[in-house]
Amino acid sequence: MSIRQQVPRPQLPRTHYFLTISHGVRMRTLAVPRWSAHLTLALVPVLLTWTAGASLYIGLHDQILAGIMAQRNRMQLGYESRLANLHARLDQATSHGLLDQQSIARKISALNQRETMLERRATLLSSLARFVDHRPTGSINRPDGATDASGASALPDAGWRKPKPESMLLPRDLRGPAAPATTRDVLAALQQVKINEATDAINQVTALKKLAGPAVTAADRLSRAIRAAGLDPTQLHLKPMRNIGGPFIPLDTAEGDGNFGHEIAAVKGSLVQIAKLRRLMHYLPLSAPLPGHLTVTSPFGMRLDPFLDRMSLHPGMDFHQAFGSAIHATGAGKVVIARYWGGYGNMVEIDHGDGIMTRYGHMSRLNVAEGQHVVRGQVLGFIGSTGRSTGPHLHYEVRLNGVAVNPAPFLRAGTMLAATDLH
Repeated sequence: MSIRQQVPRPQLPRTHYFLTISHGVRMRTLAVPRWSAHLTLALVPVLLTWTAGASLYIGLHDQILAGIMAQRNRMQLGYESRLANLHARLDQATSHGLLDQQSIARKISALNQRETMLERRATLLSSLARFVDHRPTGSINRPDGATDASGASALPDAGWRKPKPESMLLPRDLRGPAAPATTRDVLAALQQVKINEATDAINQVTALKKLAGPAVTAADRLSRAIRAAGLDPTQLHLKPMRNIGGPFIPLDTAEGDGNFGHEIAAVKGSLVQIAKLRRLMHYLPLSAPLPGHLTVTSPFGMRLDPFLDRMSLHPGMDFHQAFGSAIHATGAGKVVIARYWGGYGNMVEIDHGDGIMTRYGHMSRLNVAEGQHVVRGQVLGFIGSTGRSTGPHLHYEVRLNGVAVNPAPFLRAGTMLAATDLH
């Protein structure tokens, strides 16, 4: 009788699944609760569904921009290959005395000028698409060390390189047939190129029309975010723009003839509104004063005073983080106070314009000086417990025309913008 037969098989509990792993003479048994195994199997379709949904959302969001980029690259590669082929045909036909060089040269020159105009239009389309998709704000959960959350869109480089004209370097499907033997053949080929360019011009107008919807949506999103903070965007004034310049070239004169120019004029109003709202966003205090998660230790409004045990009005919000953590400007502006300020301790006050000001109190050390201009995300100082404070934290205030208001709507508006910009 074998040992297996002599020793009875142990009765294992039914509440677990058992997995035995052996390596040589060593054995190890793992016990997995049934509910854990069932839960793991149940989560697999949920994760697959979530992954598919996220992929679909990303694809749809970038569909218009990706289509414009791909169309421009295909168009320019096709132009260069067709014109290189025509130049080769012209050289061969001329050597046999079959071409009227003056007539063909004029036609090719006209095609070249048309191609140059279409290429400039394609570049303008790409620039407009990036402008509409530009993200003006950074996430409230900004990573440490960020100095400016102006939120420029990180789109890939949409540039292109002209292909070499040699037919041996062109893709197989773009290589033309053998050179024509007659002038009629060359003229027919030039006419085909002209037709192709006209088709590309129609496609560009169609692509420009598709930008109108996203432009209106972007302008509406920015306007709603400002109103969510309790402000009226029509009552806010634009601030002067610093450190920029260049000649003035109206958008409607940049390759804006015919239907293309008409569509640019139609979308121009939304583009102007987007640009103005983004300039406002740069100054409005809509980002978070601290990186990472914000832990609120005392909200805005009525509270029991921590020193006198009496009811009092708390004019801001208190956020707790470790001593010495960096404090960031929530919007661009001018520092009007940067010194010890009574119960605030070491305090920085920033004037954002239009009667909007922010205060940052109880700092251990200041990092800016009075009269200095700061940008959103710039480090103003570091968390401490100076002034009327019971421990290291940041006292953050938003003031409108000298009156303290609840900072929470401003933070929620920034969160709303950040949520729509993350993909």
